Amino acid sequence: MPTYGRTCLERVPATRPSPQQAAWQDLEYGMFCHFGLYTFTGTITGSLWFKAGVNPAYSPSLETVDPGVFNPTDLDANQWVAAAKSAGMKYLVLTAKHHDGFCLWPPATTEYSVKHSPWRGGKGDVVREVAEACHAQGIGFGIYLSPWDAYAYSVLKLDDAAYDEYYKQQLTELLTNYGEVMEGWWDGAGATMRKHDWEGYYRLVKSLQPNVLTTIMGSPSDIRVGNETGIAPDPLWNVVEVSGKDYWQPAEAPTCIRDQHWGWRPDDQDTLRSLDNLLDVYYRSVGHGANLLLNIAPNNRGLLPAADVKRVQEVGEIISKTYANNLLRGHRITASSICKDGERYEPAMAIDGDLDTWWQAEDRITEAWLEVDMGKPVTFNRAVMQEAIVLGQRIRAYQLLWWDGNGWQQASAGTSIGHKKIGLFPEITASKVRLDITAATLSPTIREFGLYYAQPRG
Repeated sequence: MPTYGRTCLERVPATRPSPQQAAWQDLEYGMFCHFGLYTFTGTITGSLWFKAGVNPAYSPSLETVDPGVFNPTDLDANQWVAAAKSAGMKYLVLTAKHHDGFCLWPPATTEYSVKHSPWRGGKGDVVREVAEACHAQGIGFGIYLSPWDAYAYSVLKLDDAAYDEYYKQQLTELLTNYGEVMEGWWDGAGATMRKHDWEGYYRLVKSLQPNVLTTIMGSPSDIRVGNETGIAPDPLWNVVEVSGKDYWQPAEAPTCIRDQHWGWRPDDQDTLRSLDNLLDVYYRSVGHGANLLLNIAPNNRGLLPAADVKRVQEVGEIISKTYANNLLRGHRITASSICKDGERYEPAMAIDGDLDTWWQAEDRITEAWLEVDMGKPVTFNRAVMQEAIVLGQRIRAYQLLWWDGNGWQQASAGTSIGHKKIGLFPEITASKVRLDITAATLSPTIREFGLYYAQPRG
Protein backbone atom coordinates (compact mmCIF):
# COMPACT_ATOMS: atom_id res chain seq x y z
CA MET A 1 0.00 0.00 0.00
CA PRO A 2 1.42 3.44 -0.90
CA THR A 3 2.72 5.89 1.67
CA TYR A 4 0.95 9.13 2.49
CA GLY A 5 2.89 10.82 -0.30
CA ARG A 6 5.65 13.41 -0.47
CA THR A 7 4.45 16.75 0.77
CA CYS A 8 5.99 20.20 0.89
CA LEU A 9 5.40 23.02 3.35
CA GLU A 10 5.60 25.73 0.71
CA ARG A 11 2.76 24.55 -1.50
CA VAL A 12 0.49 27.09 -3.14
CA PRO A 13 -2.34 27.57 -0.60
CA ALA A 14 -4.84 28.29 -3.39
CA THR A 15 -5.08 24.51 -3.82
CA ARG A 16 -8.35 23.66 -2.11
CA PRO A 17 -10.61 20.65 -1.58
CA SER A 18 -13.55 19.91 -3.83
CA PRO A 19 -16.92 20.18 -2.08
CA GLN A 20 -17.00 16.37 -1.97
CA GLN A 21 -13.56 16.16 -0.35
CA ALA A 22 -14.44 18.79 2.24
CA ALA A 23 -17.67 16.96 3.10
CA TRP A 24 -15.79 13.64 3.32
CA GLN A 25 -13.22 15.12 5.70
CA ASP A 26 -16.07 16.19 7.99
CA LEU A 27 -17.11 12.53 8.30
CA GLU A 28 -13.80 11.80 10.13
CA TYR A 29 -14.54 8.23 11.26
CA GLY A 30 -15.76 5.19 9.35
CA MET A 31 -16.05 1.40 9.48
CA PHE A 32 -14.30 -0.98 7.10
CA CYS A 33 -15.98 -4.40 6.64
CA HIS A 34 -13.84 -7.13 5.09
CA PHE A 35 -16.13 -10.02 4.27
CA GLY A 36 -15.86 -12.86 1.75
CA LEU A 37 -14.78 -16.45 1.23
CA TYR A 38 -11.83 -15.83 3.56
CA THR A 39 -14.34 -15.34 6.39
CA PHE A 40 -15.01 -19.08 6.10
CA THR A 41 -11.52 -20.34 5.22
CA GLY A 42 -9.42 -18.01 7.37
CA THR A 43 -7.07 -17.18 4.47
CA ILE A 44 -7.29 -14.77 1.54
CA THR A 45 -6.26 -16.86 -1.48
CA GLY A 46 -5.18 -15.76 -4.91
CA SER A 47 -2.59 -13.30 -3.61
CA LEU A 48 0.32 -14.35 -5.79
CA TRP A 49 1.88 -10.91 -5.31
CA PHE A 50 2.30 -11.59 -1.58
CA LYS A 51 5.44 -13.41 -0.48
CA ALA A 52 4.67 -16.77 1.05
CA GLY A 53 5.13 -16.88 4.80
CA VAL A 54 5.06 -13.14 5.37
CA ASN A 55 1.49 -12.99 6.64
CA PRO A 56 -0.58 -16.09 7.47
CA ALA A 57 -3.74 -14.20 6.56
CA TYR A 58 -2.72 -14.40 2.87
CA SER A 59 -1.98 -17.39 0.68
CA PRO A 60 0.20 -17.18 -2.45
CA SER A 61 -1.95 -19.86 -4.09
CA LEU A 62 -4.01 -19.02 -7.18
CA GLU A 63 -6.37 -21.92 -6.61
CA THR A 64 -10.01 -20.93 -6.29
CA VAL A 65 -12.11 -21.64 -3.23
CA ASP A 66 -15.48 -23.31 -3.71
CA PRO A 67 -18.21 -20.60 -3.47
CA GLY A 68 -20.26 -23.19 -1.59
CA VAL A 69 -18.37 -22.38 1.61
CA PHE A 70 -19.96 -18.92 1.67
CA ASN A 71 -23.05 -19.29 3.86
CA PRO A 72 -23.53 -16.54 6.50
CA THR A 73 -26.81 -17.93 7.83
CA ASP A 74 -27.57 -14.96 10.13
CA LEU A 75 -26.27 -12.09 8.01
CA ASP A 76 -27.74 -8.80 9.22
CA ALA A 77 -26.41 -5.71 7.47
CA ASN A 78 -28.60 -3.53 9.66
CA GLN A 79 -26.64 -4.78 12.67
CA TRP A 80 -23.37 -3.71 11.03
CA VAL A 81 -24.63 -0.22 10.26
CA ALA A 82 -26.32 0.24 13.64
CA ALA A 83 -23.04 -0.67 15.34
CA ALA A 84 -21.18 1.86 13.24
CA LYS A 85 -23.67 4.61 14.09
CA SER A 86 -23.68 3.77 17.79
CA ALA A 87 -19.88 4.17 17.80
CA GLY A 88 -20.00 7.60 16.15
CA MET A 89 -18.90 6.38 12.72
CA LYS A 90 -20.29 8.29 9.74
CA TYR A 91 -19.67 5.86 6.85
CA LEU A 92 -19.03 2.21 6.00
CA VAL A 93 -16.84 0.70 3.27
CA LEU A 94 -17.61 -2.88 2.17
CA THR A 95 -15.23 -5.22 0.31
CA ALA A 96 -17.47 -6.09 -2.63
CA LYS A 97 -14.59 -8.06 -4.19
CA HIS A 98 -11.21 -8.86 -2.69
CA HIS A 99 -8.05 -10.21 -4.34
CA ASP A 100 -9.49 -13.70 -4.85
CA GLY A 101 -12.08 -12.30 -7.29
CA PHE A 102 -15.15 -13.59 -5.43
CA CYS A 103 -18.01 -11.08 -5.76
CA LEU A 104 -20.49 -10.33 -2.98
CA TRP A 105 -23.11 -9.38 -5.57
CA PRO A 106 -24.37 -11.32 -8.62
CA PRO A 107 -22.36 -9.74 -11.45
CA ALA A 108 -22.82 -10.29 -15.17
CA THR A 109 -19.06 -10.63 -15.64
CA THR A 110 -18.38 -13.83 -13.71
CA GLU A 111 -19.98 -16.85 -12.08
CA TYR A 112 -17.52 -16.65 -9.21
CA SER A 113 -19.91 -14.96 -6.82
CA VAL A 114 -22.73 -15.34 -4.33
CA LYS A 115 -24.82 -16.76 -7.21
CA HIS A 116 -23.14 -20.11 -6.60
CA SER A 117 -23.33 -20.14 -2.81
CA PRO A 118 -26.07 -21.66 -0.64
CA TRP A 119 -26.66 -18.29 1.03
CA ARG A 120 -30.15 -16.98 0.26
CA GLY A 121 -30.52 -19.93 -2.13
CA GLY A 122 -28.04 -18.34 -4.53
CA LYS A 123 -30.30 -15.27 -4.85
CA GLY A 124 -28.56 -13.08 -2.28
CA ASP A 125 -26.71 -9.81 -2.74
CA VAL A 126 -24.54 -8.63 0.16
CA VAL A 127 -23.78 -5.32 -1.54
CA ARG A 128 -27.48 -4.51 -1.86
CA GLU A 129 -28.24 -5.39 1.76
CA VAL A 130 -25.39 -3.26 3.08
CA ALA A 131 -26.14 -0.36 0.74
CA GLU A 132 -29.80 -0.33 1.72
CA ALA A 133 -28.93 -0.48 5.43
CA CYS A 134 -26.52 2.46 5.07
CA HIS A 135 -29.01 4.55 3.13
CA ALA A 136 -31.85 3.72 5.55
CA GLN A 137 -29.81 4.58 8.63
CA GLY A 138 -28.24 7.70 7.18
CA ILE A 139 -24.53 6.92 6.91
CA GLY A 140 -22.27 7.04 3.86
CA PHE A 141 -21.78 3.89 1.78
CA GLY A 142 -18.45 2.98 0.20
CA ILE A 143 -17.27 0.08 -1.96
CA TYR A 144 -13.89 -1.66 -2.05
CA LEU A 145 -13.35 -3.34 -5.43
CA SER A 146 -9.95 -4.99 -5.69
CA PRO A 147 -8.25 -4.29 -9.05
CA TRP A 148 -6.13 -7.41 -8.56
CA ASP A 149 -8.39 -10.38 -9.32
CA ALA A 150 -6.79 -13.83 -9.15
CA TYR A 151 -9.85 -15.57 -10.62
CA ALA A 152 -9.89 -13.37 -13.72
CA TYR A 153 -6.13 -13.83 -14.03
CA SER A 154 -5.73 -17.57 -13.50
CA VAL A 155 -9.12 -19.07 -14.43
CA LEU A 156 -10.63 -16.67 -16.97
CA LYS A 157 -7.12 -15.86 -18.23
CA LEU A 158 -8.07 -12.34 -19.23
CA ASP A 159 -5.32 -10.20 -20.72
CA ASP A 160 -4.90 -6.59 -19.61
CA ALA A 161 -7.28 -5.08 -22.17
CA ALA A 162 -9.97 -7.69 -21.55
CA TYR A 163 -9.63 -7.29 -17.81
CA ASP A 164 -9.99 -3.52 -18.06
CA GLU A 165 -13.38 -4.03 -19.73
CA TYR A 166 -14.30 -6.70 -17.16
CA TYR A 167 -13.40 -4.37 -14.30
CA LYS A 168 -15.21 -1.40 -15.85
CA GLN A 169 -18.36 -3.48 -16.18
CA GLN A 170 -18.15 -4.37 -12.50
CA LEU A 171 -17.68 -0.71 -11.63
CA THR A 172 -20.69 0.18 -13.75
CA GLU A 173 -22.89 -2.38 -12.00
CA LEU A 174 -21.84 -1.21 -8.55
CA LEU A 175 -22.28 2.48 -9.34
CA THR A 176 -25.65 2.22 -11.06
CA ASN A 177 -27.57 -0.39 -9.05
CA TYR A 178 -26.96 0.49 -5.38
CA GLY A 179 -27.80 4.15 -4.91
CA GLU A 180 -25.31 6.78 -3.86
CA VAL A 181 -21.73 5.62 -3.28
CA MET A 182 -19.48 8.12 -1.54
CA GLU A 183 -16.11 6.33 -1.63
CA GLY A 184 -14.52 3.81 -3.98
CA TRP A 185 -11.50 1.89 -2.74
CA TRP A 186 -8.93 0.72 -5.31
CA ASP A 187 -6.28 -1.12 -3.34
CA GLY A 188 -2.88 -0.96 -5.01
CA ALA A 189 -1.98 -4.50 -3.89
CA GLY A 190 -1.02 -6.63 -6.87
CA ALA A 191 -1.09 -3.63 -9.19
CA THR A 192 2.25 -4.62 -10.72
CA MET A 193 0.79 -7.93 -11.92
CA ARG A 194 -1.19 -6.11 -14.60
CA LYS A 195 -1.23 -2.86 -16.53
CA HIS A 196 -4.43 -1.17 -15.36
CA ASP A 197 -6.30 1.62 -17.14
CA TRP A 198 -6.46 3.78 -14.02
CA GLU A 199 -7.39 6.92 -15.91
CA GLY A 200 -10.19 5.08 -17.70
CA TYR A 201 -11.51 3.71 -14.41
CA TYR A 202 -11.42 7.21 -12.91
CA ARG A 203 -13.27 8.79 -15.84
CA LEU A 204 -15.92 6.07 -15.76
CA VAL A 205 -16.52 6.47 -12.02
CA LYS A 206 -16.86 10.24 -12.30
CA SER A 207 -19.24 9.91 -15.24
CA LEU A 208 -21.50 7.51 -13.34
CA GLN A 209 -21.38 9.20 -9.94
CA PRO A 210 -19.51 12.53 -9.91
CA ASN A 211 -19.56 12.71 -6.10
CA VAL A 212 -17.68 9.42 -5.59
CA LEU A 213 -14.20 9.86 -4.12
CA THR A 214 -11.58 7.32 -5.20
CA THR A 215 -9.01 6.01 -2.75
CA ILE A 216 -5.34 5.09 -3.30
CA MET A 217 -5.10 4.44 -7.04
CA GLY A 218 -6.26 6.73 -9.84
CA SER A 219 -5.20 9.82 -11.75
CA PRO A 220 -4.58 10.90 -9.04
CA SER A 221 -6.88 9.50 -6.40
CA ASP A 222 -9.14 11.82 -4.44
CA ILE A 223 -7.98 10.31 -1.13
CA ARG A 224 -4.59 8.96 -0.15
CA VAL A 225 -3.80 6.17 2.30
CA GLY A 226 -0.60 5.45 4.18
CA ASN A 227 0.21 2.33 6.18
CA GLU A 228 -2.32 0.08 7.90
CA THR A 229 -1.67 1.19 11.49
CA GLY A 230 -4.47 3.76 11.68
CA ILE A 231 -1.89 6.45 12.49
CA ALA A 232 -1.41 9.55 10.35
CA PRO A 233 1.77 11.64 10.37
CA ASP A 234 2.07 14.88 12.27
CA PRO A 235 2.34 17.33 10.61
CA LEU A 236 -0.21 16.27 8.00
CA TRP A 237 -0.46 18.42 4.87
CA ASN A 238 -3.43 18.03 2.55
CA VAL A 239 -1.69 19.29 -0.58
CA VAL A 240 0.66 16.78 -2.20
CA GLU A 241 2.72 16.68 -5.35
CA VAL A 242 1.80 14.02 -7.92
CA SER A 243 3.75 13.93 -11.20
CA GLY A 244 4.89 17.51 -10.73
CA LYS A 245 1.46 18.96 -10.00
CA ASP A 246 -0.17 19.95 -6.71
CA TYR A 247 -3.40 18.31 -5.60
CA TRP A 248 -5.61 18.47 -2.55
CA GLN A 249 -5.50 14.85 -1.41
CA PRO A 250 -6.73 14.27 2.16
CA ALA A 251 -5.59 11.23 4.09
CA GLU A 252 -7.42 8.16 5.33
CA ALA A 253 -5.87 5.93 8.00
CA PRO A 254 -7.15 2.31 7.94
CA THR A 255 -6.46 -0.30 10.58
CA CYS A 256 -8.01 -3.40 12.18
CA ILE A 257 -9.73 -3.70 15.52
CA ARG A 258 -8.01 -7.07 15.85
CA ASP A 259 -4.54 -8.39 15.09
CA GLN A 260 -4.12 -7.06 11.52
CA HIS A 261 -6.33 -9.77 10.08
CA TRP A 262 -8.73 -8.00 7.78
CA GLY A 263 -11.16 -10.91 7.62
CA TRP A 264 -12.71 -12.70 10.60
CA ARG A 265 -10.73 -15.70 11.88
CA PRO A 266 -11.73 -18.18 14.57
CA ASP A 267 -8.15 -18.13 15.94
CA ASP A 268 -8.14 -14.34 16.27
CA GLN A 269 -10.55 -13.93 19.15
CA ASP A 270 -8.04 -12.96 21.82
CA THR A 271 -6.45 -10.04 19.96
CA LEU A 272 -9.10 -7.36 20.39
CA ARG A 273 -7.34 -4.02 20.81
CA SER A 274 -7.69 -2.32 24.17
CA LEU A 275 -9.81 0.74 24.75
CA ASP A 276 -6.73 2.84 25.48
CA ASN A 277 -5.03 1.62 22.30
CA LEU A 278 -8.02 2.54 20.13
CA LEU A 279 -8.32 5.95 21.76
CA ASP A 280 -4.65 6.51 20.99
CA VAL A 281 -5.28 5.51 17.35
CA TYR A 282 -8.18 7.96 17.20
CA TYR A 283 -6.05 10.83 18.49
CA ARG A 284 -3.23 9.98 16.08
CA SER A 285 -5.51 9.82 13.04
CA VAL A 286 -8.56 12.07 13.45
CA GLY A 287 -6.54 14.17 15.89
CA HIS A 288 -3.90 14.73 13.21
CA GLY A 289 -6.44 15.68 10.53
CA ALA A 290 -6.99 12.33 8.79
CA ASN A 291 -10.08 10.13 8.58
CA LEU A 292 -9.93 6.90 10.59
CA LEU A 293 -11.28 3.77 8.85
CA LEU A 294 -11.49 1.00 11.47
CA ASN A 295 -11.97 -2.53 10.16
CA ILE A 296 -14.47 -4.70 12.05
CA ALA A 297 -14.92 -7.98 10.25
CA PRO A 298 -18.28 -9.79 10.30
CA ASN A 299 -18.01 -13.40 11.47
CA ASN A 300 -19.00 -16.53 9.57
CA ARG A 301 -22.61 -16.10 10.72
CA GLY A 302 -22.70 -12.68 9.07
CA LEU A 303 -22.73 -10.67 12.30
CA LEU A 304 -20.24 -8.29 13.87
CA PRO A 305 -18.80 -9.96 16.99
CA ALA A 306 -20.43 -8.64 20.17
CA ALA A 307 -17.06 -7.90 21.80
CA ASP A 308 -15.96 -5.78 18.84
CA VAL A 309 -19.23 -3.84 18.84
CA LYS A 310 -18.96 -3.21 22.58
CA ARG A 311 -15.39 -1.98 22.24
CA VAL A 312 -16.12 0.58 19.51
CA GLN A 313 -19.18 1.73 21.42
CA GLU A 314 -16.93 2.33 24.45
CA VAL A 315 -14.57 4.36 22.29
CA GLY A 316 -17.47 6.32 20.81
CA GLU A 317 -18.97 7.04 24.22
CA ILE A 318 -15.71 8.47 25.58
CA ILE A 319 -15.18 10.64 22.49
CA SER A 320 -18.79 11.86 22.57
CA LYS A 321 -18.68 12.75 26.27
CA THR A 322 -15.28 14.40 26.07
CA TYR A 323 -16.21 16.72 23.21
CA ALA A 324 -19.84 17.43 24.08
CA ASN A 325 -19.11 20.75 25.79
CA ASN A 326 -16.74 23.36 24.42
CA LEU A 327 -15.52 25.23 27.50
CA LEU A 328 -14.96 28.36 25.40
CA ARG A 329 -18.54 28.61 24.13
CA GLY A 330 -20.31 31.84 25.07
CA HIS A 331 -17.25 33.61 26.47
CA ARG A 332 -15.61 36.83 25.32
CA ILE A 333 -13.25 36.34 22.39
CA THR A 334 -11.00 38.90 20.71
CA ALA A 335 -8.58 38.78 17.81
CA SER A 336 -5.48 40.67 16.74
CA SER A 337 -6.90 41.03 13.23
CA ILE A 338 -10.27 40.60 11.47
CA CYS A 339 -10.95 40.34 7.76
CA LYS A 340 -12.83 43.47 6.66
CA ASP A 341 -15.80 41.76 5.03
CA GLY A 342 -18.90 42.56 7.06
CA GLU A 343 -19.46 40.37 10.10
CA ARG A 344 -18.79 37.04 8.45
CA TYR A 345 -15.32 36.61 9.91
CA GLU A 346 -15.79 37.89 13.47
CA PRO A 347 -13.78 36.12 16.22
CA ALA A 348 -17.01 34.77 17.76
CA MET A 349 -17.40 32.62 14.64
CA ALA A 350 -14.52 30.47 15.88
CA ILE A 351 -16.37 29.30 19.01
CA ASP A 352 -19.99 29.27 17.85
CA GLY A 353 -20.20 25.54 17.07
CA ASP A 354 -21.26 26.30 13.48
CA LEU A 355 -18.98 24.57 10.96
CA ASP A 356 -20.20 26.88 8.20
CA THR A 357 -18.67 29.98 9.83
CA TRP A 358 -15.12 30.92 10.72
CA TRP A 359 -12.81 33.71 11.89
CA GLN A 360 -10.35 35.06 9.37
CA ALA A 361 -7.55 37.57 9.77
CA GLU A 362 -7.20 40.57 7.50
CA ASP A 363 -5.71 40.06 4.04
CA ARG A 364 -1.91 39.85 3.92
CA ILE A 365 -1.72 39.21 7.66
CA THR A 366 0.15 35.96 8.30
CA GLU A 367 0.63 36.21 12.08
CA ALA A 368 -2.40 36.63 14.33
CA TRP A 369 -4.03 35.45 17.53
CA LEU A 370 -7.38 34.66 19.07
CA GLU A 371 -7.85 35.22 22.81
CA VAL A 372 -10.70 34.00 25.01
CA ASP A 373 -11.40 35.34 28.49
CA MET A 374 -13.53 32.83 30.40
CA GLY A 375 -13.98 35.12 33.38
CA LYS A 376 -13.07 32.47 35.93
CA PRO A 377 -10.63 29.55 36.20
CA VAL A 378 -11.47 26.56 34.00
CA THR A 379 -9.72 23.17 33.98
CA PHE A 380 -8.96 21.53 30.62
CA ASN A 381 -6.57 19.00 29.06
CA ARG A 382 -7.66 18.91 25.40
CA ALA A 383 -7.75 21.55 22.66
CA VAL A 384 -9.39 21.23 19.24
CA MET A 385 -8.51 23.52 16.36
CA GLN A 386 -9.86 23.49 12.82
CA GLU A 387 -9.06 25.59 9.79
CA ALA A 388 -11.68 26.58 7.23
CA ILE A 389 -10.16 24.20 4.69
CA VAL A 390 -12.60 25.30 2.01
CA LEU A 391 -10.05 28.15 1.65
CA GLY A 392 -7.07 25.81 1.79
CA GLN A 393 -4.59 24.80 4.48
CA ARG A 394 -2.88 28.05 5.42
CA ILE A 395 -1.46 27.77 8.94
CA ARG A 396 2.17 26.66 9.19
CA ALA A 397 2.89 27.17 12.91
CA TYR A 398 0.85 27.82 16.03
CA GLN A 399 0.97 27.61 19.81
CA LEU A 400 -1.73 27.34 22.45
CA LEU A 401 -1.00 29.63 25.41
CA TRP A 402 -2.61 30.03 28.83
CA TRP A 403 -2.39 32.89 31.31
CA ASP A 404 -0.93 31.97 34.70
CA GLY A 405 -1.59 35.38 36.29
CA ASN A 406 1.81 36.79 35.42
CA GLY A 407 2.44 35.77 31.84
CA TRP A 408 1.60 33.43 28.96
CA GLN A 409 2.64 29.77 29.23
CA GLN A 410 2.62 27.23 26.42
CA ALA A 411 0.22 24.28 26.61
CA SER A 412 0.94 22.82 23.17
CA ALA A 413 2.34 23.81 19.78
CA GLY A 414 2.57 22.49 16.26
CA THR A 415 2.78 23.25 12.57
CA SER A 416 -0.21 21.84 10.69
CA ILE A 417 -3.83 22.27 11.75
CA GLY A 418 -5.78 21.57 8.56
CA HIS A 419 -9.14 19.88 8.97
CA LYS A 420 -8.57 19.19 12.67
CA LYS A 421 -5.80 19.12 15.23
CA ILE A 422 -6.42 17.79 18.72
CA GLY A 423 -3.88 18.83 21.33
CA LEU A 424 -3.39 16.60 24.40
CA PHE A 425 -1.62 17.84 27.52
CA PRO A 426 -1.72 17.56 31.34
CA GLU A 427 -4.49 19.36 33.20
CA ILE A 428 -4.31 23.14 33.11
CA THR A 429 -6.48 25.57 35.06
CA ALA A 430 -6.68 29.08 33.63
CA SER A 431 -9.14 31.89 32.99
CA LYS A 432 -7.62 33.07 29.70
CA VAL A 433 -6.20 31.24 26.68
CA ARG A 434 -4.70 32.38 23.40
CA LEU A 435 -4.33 30.59 20.07
CA ASP A 436 -1.23 32.22 18.64
CA ILE A 437 -0.68 31.66 14.91
CA THR A 438 2.96 32.43 14.25
CA ALA A 439 3.19 31.53 10.56
CA ALA A 440 0.74 31.21 7.66
CA THR A 441 0.91 31.34 3.89
CA LEU A 442 -2.17 33.58 3.64
CA SER A 443 -4.45 35.23 6.19
CA PRO A 444 -5.20 32.41 8.68
CA THR A 445 -8.66 31.04 9.36
CA ILE A 446 -10.09 29.19 12.35
CA ARG A 447 -13.31 27.34 11.77
CA GLU A 448 -13.59 26.09 15.35
CA PHE A 449 -11.50 26.46 18.50
CA GLY A 450 -12.36 24.57 21.65
CA LEU A 451 -11.10 23.50 25.05
CA TYR A 452 -12.29 20.28 26.67
CA TYR A 453 -11.73 18.12 29.70
CA ALA A 454 -11.15 14.36 29.33
CA GLN A 455 -11.70 12.39 32.50
CA PRO A 456 -8.57 10.47 33.53
CA ARG A 457 -8.70 6.75 32.77
CA GLY A 458 -7.48 4.10 35.16
